[in-house]
Amino acid sequence: VTCDNVASILGMTRNHPLRKQTIVTSSIQKYLKDTNDTFIESHMMETVYEMFLHDVMSEEEFFELLQNTDGIQSITRTTLGYHLTSYLLAEKSIHHYVTTVEDWDVSISEEWLSEREKYYNINLNSKQREAVFDSITHDLFILTGGPGVGKTTTLKFILDANQKAHGYRDEQVILMAPTGKAAQRMTESVNRKATTIHKALGIIPDLGFTNFEGTSHRLRDKQIKLFVVDESSMLDTVIAGSVFQMAKALNARVILIGDADQLPSIGAGQVLEDLLANDVDTMELVDVQRQSGDSKIITLAQMIRRGEFPDADWFDNTPDGEVFFQSATNPTIFPELISNGLAKNKNNPPTILTPYRNPGNTSGVDTFRYLNDIAQNVLNPGKKDFIDAGFK
Repeated sequence: VTCDNVASILGMTRNHPLRKQTIVTSSIQKYLKDTNDTFIESHMMETVYEMFLHDVMSEEEFFELLQNTDGIQSITRTTLGYHLTSYLLAEKSIHHYVTTVEDWDVSISEEWLSEREKYYNINLNSKQREAVFDSITHDLFILTGGPGVGKTTTLKFILDANQKAHGYRDEQVILMAPTGKAAQRMTESVNRKATTIHKALGIIPDLGFTNFEGTSHRLRDKQIKLFVVDESSMLDTVIAGSVFQMAKALNARVILIGDADQLPSIGAGQVLEDLLANDVDTMELVDVQRQSGDSKIITLAQMIRRGEFPDADWFDNTPDGEVFFQSATNPTIFPELISNGLAKNKNNPPTILTPYRNPGNTSGVDTFRYLNDIAQNVLNPGKKDFIDAGFK
């Protein structure tokens, strides 16, 4: 059912002012999602019109509506340009929290942290230890770093340290993530209950709180003192604004965990990246824990993150074929690569990744389907029906 269908049922004509205002708001929202921006500069509004509205209303009518945004509560005009009001309010909430943070005169001892290392049978490196100590003394703290550097491991100690230093009970700490899958991973990683931000705070994407007063009263009754948000690179402006607005209302502290180079934000804005670029208390972990220190995988990952790629000779010096590069213009090489990978890793079969799912080249080949067919012929020869073996 479209909005126009609903409007028709309600007796609203196609020229009704509210319908036109809603269409303009929706167009601005679509543009912001496409560009990942939180406002549109005034000179770009003609582009918005051409992209979404040229067959809906005249250009004169469109700009007349923009000149009277006082009558459209969902749109706010500032010296920067045009904002969705919900985005602008969210940005103000983020700014207010970040610019009013305070430091805490609390501490934990080296001896206490060493005892926790013995308890978990984990030895933290110097950066991880520093992150634990720093996390307890700030209203807002960010733990960042690339894949495999030990963010989740460090988070266990950070949670323990904050409860020790501030006297928080388990129920006074809310663990959150932007998605259900991320919340589930967080729960499994730290052995504490985590939930989605939407569920914990009662918010709707792009709009914010469904009942701010009700949620704040409920969390205040629980004496919530700390928000911990994992995968915070996925925080868009509205979600982040909701987190910081509620934290300010509860006088709660905030710890963000994430990597700005990983998962992008769900909606408009790049909150984690912007916070990292400003004077926010941060610890970046750099030592990869998942591979040995001389792993070529680590070196290659760091090069790619810098926008670099080694020449073919570089791959010849990798130990035991840990990582190699196969130059190929003929797809017949794939069966051999799959067979070799399976032979070397019988207990851990290879995962095949491709950037293409649908035909996107001049040959019109569906690469995803093509690779699945090849893999099936190697792993299950003679089977005629396609089986989704989980290759991606």
